[in-house]
Amino acid sequence: MTNSFTLCGPTAALITEISVPPVRNGPTFWVQGSDGKRVACEVTALLDKTALHISQARSWTATELVDQLQARIRTKGLRSLGGPKGDKSILLIHTDELTLNAENVAVMLTDVSFEKASTVGRVFLLLSYDPKRGGYRYFELQLAA
Repeated sequence: MTNSFTLCGPTAALITEISVPPVRNGPTFWVQGSDGKRVACEVTALLDKTALHISQARSWTATELVDQLQARIRTKGLRSLGGPKGDKSILLIHTDELTLNAENVAVMLTDVSFEKASTVGRVFLLLSYDPKRGGYRYFELQLAA
């Protein structure tokens, strides 16, 4: 099954196709670049389940954000999509946390480097839609070499 998406930003020209596999034991979806190479992509959420259950937004500290992002990277990195020496996947971490916005997340992630998982090549944090900016802000997380 292949779905169509409209992509924006600097990476949009590099992607020619996005396909969603019918089985859920593989990656969330695949992207195919203009060179014909397919890359596995995993999507996961960053949310505070406690705050969600009581319907109250919580404030995040930089340490909490970094620790939670690292936990997601570590967990998804345990999944082998071609083994540690195979092609690396892209991890997309999405959040709808009301108190995480483009301004405070940019400050919280300044000079932060995350421990790299052997099966993950790139990691992005995608924030909720921001009506002031008219779009979704994303950050590529810096991974340690």
